[in-house]
Amino acid sequence: MLKKMCTKMSISNNKMVHLLMLSQLMLSVAHCAIFKATGRPTHNPDAIWGQCEVQPLNPTWSVAPVGSSQVPEVVDTALTCSMVNLEEERVGHITTPAATRVASLSVACSEMYHYQRILSHQHLAGFINLQELTMEHCKIKHLKEDAFHSLGHLQSLVLRTRNFDWSEMKLKIDSAAFNSLKKLKSLDLSTNNIESIPLQTMCQMHSLITLNISYNVIQDMKNLGFSDIKNEIGENYCGSSLITLDISHNVISVVPSKIFSHFDKLQHLLLKHNEVINVEDDAFQGLSSLITLDISSNLLVALPQGIFEHIPNIRHLRAGNNSLSVLPPHLFQGLELLQELDLSYNNLHADWRLSSLFQGLSNLQMLDLSHNKITVINQQVFSSLTSVKVIHLNHNQLRSVPDNAFSSCIGLLHLDLSNNQLTSISDQSMSGLHNLKFLTLAHNNIDNVGISAFSNLNQLQDLNLNSNQLRSIPSAISLLKNLETIDLGENMITSLEDNPTKGLQNLYGLRLINNLISGHINKDSFVNIPSLKILNLAGNKISKIESNAFKNNSNLQAVRLDSNMLTSIDNLFGDLSQLKW
Repeated sequence: MLKKMCTKMSISNNKMVHLLMLSQLMLSVAHCAIFKATGRPTHNPDAIWGQCEVQPLNPTWSVAPVGSSQVPEVVDTALTCSMVNLEEERVGHITTPAATRVASLSVACSEMYHYQRILSHQHLAGFINLQELTMEHCKIKHLKEDAFHSLGHLQSLVLRTRNFDWSEMKLKIDSAAFNSLKKLKSLDLSTNNIESIPLQTMCQMHSLITLNISYNVIQDMKNLGFSDIKNEIGENYCGSSLITLDISHNVISVVPSKIFSHFDKLQHLLLKHNEVINVEDDAFQGLSSLITLDISSNLLVALPQGIFEHIPNIRHLRAGNNSLSVLPPHLFQGLELLQELDLSYNNLHADWRLSSLFQGLSNLQMLDLSHNKITVINQQVFSSLTSVKVIHLNHNQLRSVPDNAFSSCIGLLHLDLSNNQLTSISDQSMSGLHNLKFLTLAHNNIDNVGISAFSNLNQLQDLNLNSNQLRSIPSAISLLKNLETIDLGENMITSLEDNPTKGLQNLYGLRLINNLISGHINKDSFVNIPSLKILNLAGNKISKIESNAFKNNSNLQAVRLDSNMLTSIDNLFGDLSQLKW
């Protein structure tokens, strides 16, 4: 069939081009080449205008209109074409009987040619049963009102000119360009340098579920092609069928009040990487089904009280990488279903700490407050977060962790407090964290860890204390019976005597690089650590290692001893059969 299809596509009265079959691979893929009217060239390879690959699909049957005498046809082919550029007479050439069998068409134009074209119905007139259409890098400057006139069965349309990289190339869209696409479910118009979409352009696509207008240059949200008036069909408003709307990477500065009031089915709204400085009151009114809201990477300095009251079903709220400094109390009130809250990379500081800020967020699983200017936390801030699994507080200005600060976070698995100004960890700082598995305290100024500081951390597997001011290995580590890896590198540890890691049966990774460890390493230094596989002692002042020092560590696979004061390592690794480096 594929061979016949390529042959059919080669027969045409069109004088501009011919399609010729190049090869057929394993009877499953056929390749066609597009040549100029003079036929296949013998000395001028540039005469090849493009080539296509034909692949079989599971057969389906076209649906004839009610009352029509049209005979249903088999639709069983995917066509992928690489072309120099888009021209009507050339793409139109593929409008042969074989084109009616094509369910999926992908056209990729050369990135080297920047000839702008107007897309009209002549380009695609023969593909009457097409369900999926993708056009990449074709420098289209204008979508005419009849561009998709014959594509009534189309369900997915991807049109990416990549004009985003060429500021002078804009895509203009006629208001009736998509009127024939009644069955379209997914529309991707990203990277087209679109400045605006005429009112009601999106209103005839009653089945549209996903709309991607990202990476364009739209400034006003009223220029997204919607309207406040009702559709001709039923009581549906324009765009009311949408589930996902991506407007990220544009230049929008304001989210107007009630702009989404008719999008009651919308579940995912992406507004990240714009220039939003103002989210007006009631901006999210009508979004009762919203699950994901991403307003990250904008220019927001404040959020109005009650801004989220219209989205009670929200699960994922991302507002990171803005300039937020103070959050109003009860900002997240009513968001009982919220699971992810990202406020990272803002300017939040001590003044924001209100015990009511996260009240009621009993289903929250991930809280990211990293890269802010927070200096103080207290127990009340996290008192409602009984389901939280991950808290990021790294890259702030915390000077201490108060007793019982996280005691209500009984399900916490991962706590990151790195890159702060902590000087000590008290006996009660980690109280209540019985399920914690990962604790990061790296890049602080910690010089003291309470003897019982880790007594509650029964499930801890990974502890990172690198880049602090520790002068010895904290004795509290001996209580961590499930510990698997510990990083104590870049401290001021001077000795391995009375090593608290002894007896940690599950420990397989120990990092002590760049400390001040001196003297000898003997057979007792790493005794009773049977699972130890990776040991890093590089960058210290060790002068001697006894020949039987690793006798009890038969599972060692990697040992680093470079940048020490060793003069000999003879007979050091003879019993380590699993050692790799």
